[in-house]
Amino acid sequence: MTPPANDDHLPDGIYFGLDEEAYHAHPALGSGDIKRLYISPIQWQFERLRDFRASIGLGDDEDAEDSAAKRFGKAVHTMVLEGPEVFAARHCVEPTPPEGLLKTVEEMRDAIRESGLTPPTDMPAPSKWKRPDFVHVCRALGIGPLSDDWADGRERVIAGREVVSERWFATIRLIGSMLDAERASLGGKSIRSAVLTGGHPEVSVIWTADDGVRLKARFDYLRIKASVDVKTFACPDGREVIDAFASAVHRFGYDMQAAHYGLAREAIPALVEAGAVYRGPGEEPQSSDLTFIRRVAEHPKAAWTWVTIQTVGCPEVDVCELPSSSLVLASAQCMVRDARDAFRRYRDRFGDDALWVEDRGLIRMEDVVFSPSITSRGAKRWEQAA
Repeated sequence: MTPPANDDHLPDGIYFGLDEEAYHAHPALGSGDIKRLYISPIQWQFERLRDFRASIGLGDDEDAEDSAAKRFGKAVHTMVLEGPEVFAARHCVEPTPPEGLLKTVEEMRDAIRESGLTPPTDMPAPSKWKRPDFVHVCRALGIGPLSDDWADGRERVIAGREVVSERWFATIRLIGSMLDAERASLGGKSIRSAVLTGGHPEVSVIWTADDGVRLKARFDYLRIKASVDVKTFACPDGREVIDAFASAVHRFGYDMQAAHYGLAREAIPALVEAGAVYRGPGEEPQSSDLTFIRRVAEHPKAAWTWVTIQTVGCPEVDVCELPSSSLVLASAQCMVRDARDAFRRYRDRFGDDALWVEDRGLIRMEDVVFSPSITSRGAKRWEQAA
């Protein structure tokens, strides 16, 4: 069966070649939606109403810190999942402009005077020259290099690639080296050859849960007996790396993501049986896709594996496993269920396209547990009690 070419109407199924933007634009709930719904359905719905936010002047900030983090994470994913050659083909450092680049009218005027050359006779009086005139004269006399010409040269050097900072580029290249380094714990293999082989990158799953809610998940790397997710994080100086990652798991809800993706994995057998396997909108799957996903369907309960990348200073790359029997995962599954319950409750009350309103009632602050570390007064009180 071939899915319709319109991304907005993609049916439930497994997609091997679905464009990332099309995946994110699909209205089904992903793990990011689930995490935000668990924290605050009100804020999730507010973020979702993009047209409304834009109309009142609260549209998305493309220069926000989280946007930069997403761009960095996407570049790292390219290196990890597609390799250094693909990374270099898609990214480059800002080209270095030639020395003595003439940028302003004043710089071009001084260069013309210092050259001692005579401007073309068809030019108006120098006092009437504007920027295009200065550029024309510099070109005619061979004076330069000009910033106006460098813009074209820069585009030729970039050749359609995304420009990243020199620091980003160097860090990501070093991450690639760490992925390819041989590990004694892996029998002399690298993480890339031991963990990131034998599967398929960026496999998308769209399905409808028993409660009628449409859900989606996009596996970084899907293996027959494991699901692999790539995570970057920062470890502050003086803190142990795995401890820092464990904090990131709690802070950013990576355990909830694992639980949500576990449900996606459990949905795969039924989708395979229904023949709902596609390469992309309007594209039939390849025979190798079908062979692979049928084997995956035989293992709906699979371990969750993180390839963790600590990015501060020298990158550190590790492999962390969260077994399907983990108590952490069981707790996260409860949170995922609560988030979906909240989604249905607020949607049924307020609708899909309206602001949602929180109604906590009267909150008795004496019933709230205050941490003694919240204020210095509390800390002093506990010191005295001790």
